[in-house]
Order: sequence, then C-alpha cells, then structure tokens
Amino acid sequence: MVFMSLISTIPYTVIIAYSLYYLFASFQSPLPWTDCFSWWGADETCSRTPKDPLCNLTLDDGYSEIVNTTWLHVNNETCPNGSEIYVPHQGPSEQYWE
Repeated sequence: MVFMSLISTIPYTVIIAYSLYYLFASFQSPLPWTDCFSWWGADETCSRTPKDPLCNLTLDDGYSEIVNTTWLHVNNETCPNGSEIYVPHQGPSEQYWE
C-alpha cells in the first residue's frame, strides 16, 4: 500500500517542481526563453525567426551551389523539385523547455 502511494505521488511532485521552477524563472528580466542564450544550452538551430530553406542549385556553367531562397528571388530563379535543403529550426522557448 505504501509502495503504491509512493508511485502515485511521484508524477504530482514532478509537476509541482516544474511549476515552481518556471514560476521563479519568470521573475528574471529578460525572460530566459525570449532569446537564444548560450548559458542555458541554446545551439545553432535556435532562432527567433525561422530560417530560409536552402536550395542545391546547378548553375549554367555546371557547378553546383547552395543558395538561400532570398538569392533565388533576387535573381529570378526557382529551386528545382527535390533540391530544397531543410534547415532545422527551434524557437527559444522550445529549446529552453528541452
């Protein structure tokens, strides 16, 4: 009976601990999850704005080059199907939670 009671209280204790942790973290200025700060472990995928996808583009002279979509729009080019490169992105609040 004591063992079952202990097992059933662990999840509630974890929820209370998370609540207290974020309650006290919310008193900081600026809030830790508003930007990608390295002191809490933000990595290169952390960004406040989504990153443009990249495109593996074969130029007229036969060379292959990786360009972003902004370059494509400026030069009136399009990214061929299947050559788009996904750039991983996580927001600051998502990385702070993890």
